[in-house]
Amino acid sequence: MTVHIIFLILTLWPVNGILIYDSDSTQVDPWICHDGSGGVYYAWDDNRNGNYDVYMQRVDSTGNLLWNPQGIIICDVQGHQLGVRVIEDGIGGAILCWVDARGSDDFNLYAQRVDENGNLQWGTGVVVCDIAGLQFNAVTISDQNQGMVVVWQDCRSGDNDIYAQRLDSLGNQCWISTGLPLCTSPGPQYQPTLADLGNGYFIILWEDRRNGNYDIYGQIFDATGNLYWESNGKQLISFNSHQFQPEVAVVNDSHFVIVWEDCRNGDIDIDLYAQKFDWQGVALWDPSGVELGIGLDYQRDAQLVVDGTNGLFICWEDARIYQLLIHCQHLDSAGNKLWGPDGIIVTVDNWLFHNPRMLQNDSGGVIIQWTGINTEKILAQSLDSLGTFLWQPPEGVSVCSLEKNDQCRIITDGLGGFYSAWVHQYQYDDTLLGFSPDVYLQRIYADGSPYCWEEKNEKINDFMIFPNPIYKEVTFSFPYSNISLKIYDVIGRSVFDKTIKENDFIWNCCDNNNQKLPAGVYFVRVEASDYKETKKVILLK
Repeated sequence: MTVHIIFLILTLWPVNGILIYDSDSTQVDPWICHDGSGGVYYAWDDNRNGNYDVYMQRVDSTGNLLWNPQGIIICDVQGHQLGVRVIEDGIGGAILCWVDARGSDDFNLYAQRVDENGNLQWGTGVVVCDIAGLQFNAVTISDQNQGMVVVWQDCRSGDNDIYAQRLDSLGNQCWISTGLPLCTSPGPQYQPTLADLGNGYFIILWEDRRNGNYDIYGQIFDATGNLYWESNGKQLISFNSHQFQPEVAVVNDSHFVIVWEDCRNGDIDIDLYAQKFDWQGVALWDPSGVELGIGLDYQRDAQLVVDGTNGLFICWEDARIYQLLIHCQHLDSAGNKLWGPDGIIVTVDNWLFHNPRMLQNDSGGVIIQWTGINTEKILAQSLDSLGTFLWQPPEGVSVCSLEKNDQCRIITDGLGGFYSAWVHQYQYDDTLLGFSPDVYLQRIYADGSPYCWEEKNEKINDFMIFPNPIYKEVTFSFPYSNISLKIYDVIGRSVFDKTIKENDFIWNCCDNNNQKLPAGVYFVRVEASDYKETKKVILLK
């Protein structure tokens, strides 16, 4: 008879995240995407060999590095490779795109596909665009057919224009080899942002100075490269002074919302507005836009998440009261503000915060992450659909309590929590120039902690505990010698750890300081080679 037991596994991430790669060289610009199995692919720029190259690692849902601890090389040809971006390929792998200076003084765009085992699928990388002149500031999105759509700024004409390319699942260019021109109008175009409209359609927005001031233009195109608005894009946002830094959210199958930064109230004041559009580019809310953050100084760096009911959440950094705080607003489908005229202040402590990042949670609301100015410690808060704080009100939870963190990216973990990637600038000497940036990853679960209990149905193997419940002492019997034994309390703190050279060990229920532990539930973690197992024990008085 096969006997099974039900026990709880302690899934524990270090308090300040896991180090993806550690060296005295520089690792920067981290990007993450899902691996299709609950973990993430993690890509970054790395100068360990002198020039910047592109490296990658795969991390499972419990924080284990699945590939070479040094990471795998995506591209290290001559010259710099940097500015990496990564998306899922839809079948368990990932597609990367980066700026590449191989063989010339120009920066061009290349791409690579990687399978779940870290095997490169497209040689040393395929060309996205390598025409003379700079191609840079790329944004990428899945084509929903195991390929990638890339949009970028292009200086082949001597000015900034907007071009696009689609790669299929084999890395073939689907459109004209020099790129599909989306806007080549006189005057520079900047900051492209891209969204999937569904059914093979995409929308691209950008800042445009063809008329002197910054305005916001856009274009809709499909997977075969057809353009649906007028040549060089449709003007969507234009008022006096500048409108710039557009962000877009597709709220349903026929409408999208743009949020932008606006100087109509004075060039030294940056305010936030929102507008809803149909597929023809017709504005549907107040012609002036919905005011989100209007006040002294500035409101900027908006992040958008749809709410599933044709509305959306918007968060931003706000300096209207001579502090820098993070605000969040909820708009319904008609553009009504559901969380008061100025939104909810997420960072209630009287301090300075910036760099908000936001995604959906499992409570019909959002998770927001931010960093503190000067310290750059990373914090996060979860809000439900009514704006109620769910994590350690009012200060939120710590993602990383170490200082000097930057370049934060977040994605959902699919279970109500999230993964966070960032650069930590570790100071390795006493000079101001002595910094070695390294890349880190943290997982925060739906309850706001870096650990959770997972129920597991497992066959009993040779790791035995007797007696259980425990009264005064307990005997552990192991299938291997030289085994690592760690014991945790119910909130994930390590209370005892020891390397056991024999196959049996008698534990006297004391901690590492030989102090008797209080009664309660504890978790015993054993590891040896490829063998890992966790079991629950109950300590009685």
